[in-house]
Amino acid sequence: MGEGAYNMRQLNQVLNDASLTTEEFREVRAAVIEPKYVNLSGRQVLPVRRVSIGRQEDGFDTLTDAGAAEVIAKATNFPGMATNKARTLTPVLKHGIAFNIAREDLLSSREFGEPLNTVMARRASRLTQNTENATIMLQSALFDVDGLYEAAGVTDGGADWGTSSNIASDVLNQITALDDEFTADTMILHRDQYIQTFARISASDLTEKQKIEGLGIRIIMDRSLTAGTGILMQTGADIAELIVAEELDVEEDYELSNQSYNFNTFLRSVPAIYEANAICKITGI
Repeated sequence: MGEGAYNMRQLNQVLNDASLTTEEFREVRAAVIEPKYVNLSGRQVLPVRRVSIGRQEDGFDTLTDAGAAEVIAKATNFPGMATNKARTLTPVLKHGIAFNIAREDLLSSREFGEPLNTVMARRASRLTQNTENATIMLQSALFDVDGLYEAAGVTDGGADWGTSSNIASDVLNQITALDDEFTADTMILHRDQYIQTFARISASDLTEKQKIEGLGIRIIMDRSLTAGTGILMQTGADIAELIVAEELDVEEDYELSNQSYNFNTFLRSVPAIYEANAICKITGI
């Protein structure tokens, strides 16, 4: 056998050994799309509106004055919405990260009949979801897209929630800071402030969390917010949505140069904030 033929056979052997089967790819993909991690409040708070997979931008109107419905007589014209609309055009953002599985790991899995080690796939899934959540809750400064905290039309500076008596008075101030047409139903807090709501002013008292929930407000812990900050808002598809073009997924390609399978984990979405004045940014707690 000539040297050229031998080298070609060796190359083909490497490629064949490292060929990812359909079942192996499914195993990796499952490790990416199945994990759903806690304390990612973005998708708990915003309704999802799915759009075409080819959508690269989303346009929507922000309403600064919705007007009011009226009681009307029969056979009369309906009142129009007195809207002052500002058109917003935002890019559908791609959130993602790459990971790889080495050829040797693939061969070892087959040799010993063991499942593939997909820890990197699960980690990539977590990081991708975390990044989307940070965009929803805060912003993507690179693409000039504001999430809930940065887009909030109302700001309230509270007092340190390490003093339990500050919590109830702060929450009442934040509720009344919203425009009259909005009723707060959700509070999103950093872990530290979420834990502080379990405190009681006295042993016989309700926890501060129970008091807030008694007002019809659910409390959610979020990993993206900074300590000492929070969000109080009314939720609903007319307030804010998450526009999703592609849900969490993965694609792969074999790199001969480093003998590994490279995987790109990604999802494409963008928050759309319609009613900024239904959202209160909380600081200083």
